[in-house]
Amino acid sequence: MIMKKFFITLALILSILPVYAQNENKASHFAWGLDLGSSIDMTGSEMTNINFSGFVGYKNDYFRALGIGTEFDIMTSNSSRSIPVYALMRTSFIPGHHLLFGDFRAGASFNSIYDFKSQTGLLASAGIGITLAKGKAFKSHLIVGYKYIARSNITVEDKVEEFGDLHYAFVSLGISF
Repeated sequence: MIMKKFFITLALILSILPVYAQNENKASHFAWGLDLGSSIDMTGSEMTNINFSGFVGYKNDYFRALGIGTEFDIMTSNSSRSIPVYALMRTSFIPGHHLLFGDFRAGASFNSIYDFKSQTGLLASAGIGITLAKGKAFKSHLIVGYKYIARSNITVEDKVEEFGDLHYAFVSLGISF
């Protein structure tokens, strides 16, 4: 039910963006990008990971990116993994292209913890980015921030396996077009 509401809200946001851009006489256009990063587990749960992510969406004078994306988190010290799916907003909060920007993500994370049944939890992330290089068709960036992934306990053979929420510090290097 939560995922259904999330996707309906995301569809509404994405459908309004082109109308907003047309009213401002600014051309919005398709955007996409890829990132490679690492998230350091601050909870002591041994869930530090290497991650790969990608997004698609729109960009205009106000938004470097407004769209949807997914990420693949591969834990470095065990066989666990997470696949977050999220809405993404990258903006400098003022029109124009600026060196610094905010990177905000909200969505759901599909978690496979060790050999237990998969579970879904909330994902929230906020970061500060800096533009490294830019050309006519691309921009590269470095983002440093905080990521939260909710996890729930799992019952296996009448025994409750407790899993706390994850808190990460992350850094990623990426490019967008």
